[in-house]
Amino acid sequence: VDTKALMIGGSKGLPAVKNPLEAYKKSLLEETGAPERLVDQFVERYGTYAAAVLDLPPVYSPTGYWSLGDYTPEEIAEIARNEDVIHLDDLILRRTMIGKLGQLTERNLADLAGVVAEAIGWSTDFQQSEIERTVELMADQHGVDLNHN
Repeated sequence: VDTKALMIGGSKGLPAVKNPLEAYKKSLLEETGAPERLVDQFVERYGTYAAAVLDLPPVYSPTGYWSLGDYTPEEIAEIARNEDVIHLDDLILRRTMIGKLGQLTERNLADLAGVVAEAIGWSTDFQQSEIERTVELMADQHGVDLNHN
């Protein structure tokens, strides 16, 4: 069986045109009215799954402020619900690029924890223990001091 032309993952469902990503982005912009920057970002991260991410219901940070501009609270909640996130370090180091790209701060760790807690039902105590665990792990294993950034 020849699978060269088989579309998988985020490429599945792209239009069969000369520049499929550009055509897909254009259709998303027209259908959703979302900002171009957001459409570009989501298509780059999720391919054709971008439409589903753009269609997520609004999620608000429990702190009332969202300090992580590259990811939306809706994205984080969706990842937490659908990617079997158990610990915050799993979210920031494996499910997203937040920890690897130096985007993690003490402030946005609390924002991330709040959104994840709301999405998957963490208690306040568990949420706090995850923040503490992640701060310790980032310092011990990655040399990142979140208490002073």
